[in-house]
Order: sequence, then C-alpha cells, then structure tokens
Amino acid sequence: MTSPPPTREDVFATVRAQLRKDYPDRAARIDALAPDAALFEQGLLDSLSLLNLVDLLEHTYRFAVPPEDFVPFTFDTLERIAAYLAGRAGRP
Repeated sequence: MTSPPPTREDVFATVRAQLRKDYPDRAARIDALAPDAALFEQGLLDSLSLLNLVDLLEHTYRFAVPPEDFVPFTFDTLERIAAYLAGRAGRP
C-alpha cells in the first residue's frame, strides 16, 4: 500500500523550514514567499542548498530523485516542488 502524496501545504512548510535553516537572516522573506516565486532568482537556492533540499525531501517523503529529474527547473518554485512530489507519490 502506498501512502498519499504530501499536501502542497506540507511541502511548502518543509521547504520553507529548510530555507530558513540555510538562510536564517532571510526568515521573513522566506515566510512571505509566493508559491510561484523563483527560488534561484531570489537567491534562496544555489547548487549546494539544492543538494541539501533534495536530500531532505528524499528522506522526509521516502523517495529518490533519479538523475534525469535532478535539474534546477524541477525545484525552482514551491509549486513545482509540490507538483513533482505529487507525481512521485508511490514510486521509490
């Protein structure tokens, strides 16, 4: 039996928590982040923080990101991250 995908709100909260951990001085900006805001353009994701975020998502939601999915576009907004996780639901 597979578990249902996480809700958008759960994903948003998980990502925001990781971003606050990576950038504690930007907490207010992170909390006000629009779901479609470009995280790389906002300076909230870079190559290292993307690795940390993907590691967290894989462990939290128990799935693996295959190499072909590991592109910045997939993880550039809260909405894209939530949509990606919804599509990965039930797959290892």
